[in-house]
Amino acid sequence: GKGNKVATKFSISYIRVSSLQQTKVDKSGIRRQEEEYIRWLDKHPDYKNLDGLEFRDLGVSGRKNVKSGRLGVFLKKAEKGEIPPNTVLVVESMSRLQRDIPYEGIGLCRKIWDLGHYISFTQGRWNGDILTGKEPGIHARIESALEAASWEWEDKRARVIGYVEDCDKKLENRDLSFFTPRKAGKQTTMYPFWLDYDPKINDFI
Repeated sequence: GKGNKVATKFSISYIRVSSLQQTKVDKSGIRRQEEEYIRWLDKHPDYKNLDGLEFRDLGVSGRKNVKSGRLGVFLKKAEKGEIPPNTVLVVESMSRLQRDIPYEGIGLCRKIWDLGHYISFTQGRWNGDILTGKEPGIHARIESALEAASWEWEDKRARVIGYVEDCDKKLENRDLSFFTPRKAGKQTTMYPFWLDYDPKINDFI
């Protein structure tokens, strides 16, 4: 009948990249997350983007985004009742949402569910499904994804440390082979903007 008005369902996109440097990797990561959210909305026509609110953590790690990022702002707004009930927080993957120990990550997901909202991961086997927290085996799946995200972070950290140590050794041996000249108008080098490198003249005396 006329009285059976269906309430509008809302979704919000949460986007995160770890680095603030405007590298090609960061830009493509942001663009991919934006495109995945648009595809998610196409797949879920009964949901509408919640306008006026944007949750992006650009240059914030998956270990600080709850305390000092926009994800924390989302949680505060949800606690105050400023987010419509049953809103879906759409995130690319678990590693975008949280890279902390599984105990903390499960707590974060449960908090979102307990506040009356849902989560959807667009990437991989999650397939953009809307998770209410009541699905059979969901906590085990979340824990497994969090462990993978945590390992990925540790692995990346080890690779970065290894690279820096390798560069330090090369510098000690007066080897500048890892330096590359800056291309016009582009920050694609490993050294800050106020330095420059010319292989013809920059040599050890």
